[in-house]
Amino acid sequence: DADDSCTGALSSFDGCVCLQDFFGSMSLSLFTLLQILVFDDTFSLVRPIFRFYFVYGLILITFILFMSFNMLSMLIGVVCDAVAESSENAEAKMTETTLRVVFRRMSKEHQGHFISWSSFSSKESVAKFKK
Repeated sequence: DADDSCTGALSSFDGCVCLQDFFGSMSLSLFTLLQILVFDDTFSLVRPIFRFYFVYGLILITFILFMSFNMLSMLIGVVCDAVAESSENAEAKMTETTLRVVFRRMSKEHQGHFISWSSFSSKESVAKFKK
């Protein structure tokens, strides 16, 4: 019987959980922690551990909380970065459109001739072209 050969077996609500199957080696432990992190049948493993090894259960719950907040933080960072980039692009486009309108009006006003810096930077000129 396979269940009798398992050392460190814990009985749970769903049957027997063999800790060697989940934490028997370093690679199995990492895979189990990844499984816990993505909530793939997490509590069928955490409940028996919490019941028989309370301290280890607290460590697993702490791991779940810490990593969940970490993943949420990264997700929020990605969303904020996308929103900031979109906002910068929109602001640049608005500035470009405004400049195009101002230069078109100036070109019509001066009939395609160059204007002087003093004419361009005067308050009357700026107010006139903002309309």
